[in-house]
Amino acid sequence: MGNSIHVLKDALKDSGRRVTHKRGLILDLLRETPGHPDAETLLIKAKKRDPRISLATIYRTLALLKKTGFVEEHRLGETHAHYEAVGETPHFHFTCRKCGRVIEFESGLLDRLKLELKRKHRVDLREIHIHASGFCAHCREKGD
Repeated sequence: MGNSIHVLKDALKDSGRRVTHKRGLILDLLRETPGHPDAETLLIKAKKRDPRISLATIYRTLALLKKTGFVEEHRLGETHAHYEAVGETPHFHFTCRKCGRVIEFESGLLDRLKLELKRKHRVDLREIHIHASGFCAHCREKGD
């Protein structure tokens, strides 16, 4: 769990909550799992470490971690959510409509957009969600 558990403990204590073993486990799984797992995938992985964990616990913990800023929820072109631990650098997602491939990207344009919104409208911008979709280079080349 390392350093992240200490930051999580402080954030949860500040909000009047405590860090349980299961909350730390789910955050660790999100940080260890490549890609953007959904709740069911996290449940399968969590049960290997704690067989008593339930899907309801996964969803409650994800909601709490999202509320405290440790987790982001993404739809990625699907009806169910995918999750990812918040990293150091904000990034965005492109999903191919044909193969479902997810490409993460960063953009300096968004930094300029944030500054413009703050300057023109004096807002305290906390987050921006952008999800782009279309066809990846591979699917475009195949032309199916």
